Amino acid sequence: MENQEKTRILIVDGYIDLAERMADLLDCKGFKCDTSDNVNDAFRMLITNPDYKAVITVIRLPMNEGEELEHQNGFAFLKSIKHAYQIITAQVIALTGRTDEDYWKKVKESGADVVLERQPVMTDELVKTLRDLGVTA
Repeated sequence: MENQEKTRILIVDGYIDLAERMADLLDCKGFKCDTSDNVNDAFRMLITNPDYKAVITVIRLPMNEGEELEHQNGFAFLKSIKHAYQIITAQVIALTGRTDEDYWKKVKESGADVVLERQPVMTDELVKTLRDLGVTA
């Protein structure tokens, strides 16, 4: 039997314990997940590891470790991924607690492939969305 590598996903959340919990749940579904709690580290991980197939990120993020959570940092992160399309080919899923249509439109225009409402436990919805984007375990 071939030793097949697991599909890699990067999870970015300013609350690292939430990112790690999501990573554990997705690891159980057959994915290999790494986590980051800020924009700069996450972007560095994406640039140096082009084998990520997906990024799951929240919008309110600190730019650097220990800084304040800000919406503009998440939008800057999405735009950075979008502009580095020749290096970063990962599908991007953005999670947000906001439900207004204009905000979701702004998130998609900034570079998210899919926007989902953030919920406490959403593993099955994330796996379905990943599959819809062609990212399988």
